[in-house]
Amino acid sequence: MAAAGGWRAGRARRRRRRRGRGEEKEDDEEEEEEGEGGPATEAVLRRLREARDDLLSSGFWAASAGAVRAPLSGPAEPPARCVCYGLGRFGRCPAARYQLAFLLLLLDELRVPPARCALFDPAFSALEAAALRALGLCLLPENEVLKGVEEVALPSHPRYLDTFNDTSVHWFPLDKLQELSPAVWDFAEEPMYQDCEDLEIIRKGEGATAKS
Repeated sequence: MAAAGGWRAGRARRRRRRRGRGEEKEDDEEEEEEGEGGPATEAVLRRLREARDDLLSSGFWAASAGAVRAPLSGPAEPPARCVCYGLGRFGRCPAARYQLAFLLLLLDELRVPPARCALFDPAFSALEAAALRALGLCLLPENEVLKGVEEVALPSHPRYLDTFNDTSVHWFPLDKLQELSPAVWDFAEEPMYQDCEDLEIIRKGEGATAKS
C-alpha cells in the first residue's frame, strides 16, 4: 500500500532486557519515548515490512484474501472505515506484528485509506503509537461497544498457527446497523464481564500490562 512504500529501514542502538515467552527483547525506556521518525520507530517499521513480505511469500495472504472478499463481493460499496481492537504490543511481539502487517494488506485490498482505519489497545507504548501514526493510522482514545457485526474466520495455515489461530474479520452491514435502536448511538457504559472465564479483553482503564 502507499503508506508502506514510504517505510525506511533504520538502525538503532539498543539496550535489551529479557521478556516473556513469545516476545522479543524490547528497547529501553529512553528509546520508547523517542520522537516520531526516530531510529527506534524506523526499526519497528522495518520489522513490520519484513512481516508483510513474509505473509505475501508464504501464500497465507492469498488464501485469506478470498475469505475477506467473499462477504464484500455483493453490490454493496467498499467499507468506508476499518477499526482494529486489541492488536497487542507489535513492537516486541512477532504475532502482533504479523497481525498489523495483515491489517495493512487488508486495507489495501479493501481500498480503505490508512487515515480511515482506527486502532485501540491500551497496551500500546509511546513507540508503537508513533509507528502507527507514521503509517497514517488513527488511534482511538477509548474502547467502543457495538452490536450488528458479522464475522468470518481466517483460514488456518501451518506457518502461522499461533498468530492467526483465533483471528476473524468483522464487518458492519448497513442493514443491520439500520435495525439497531437509536439508543445504541447514545452514550453507553462499557460492558462488564464478571462471569467469563479465560477472558483476554483488556478493559478500559486497566494498565498496559494488565490482562484478565
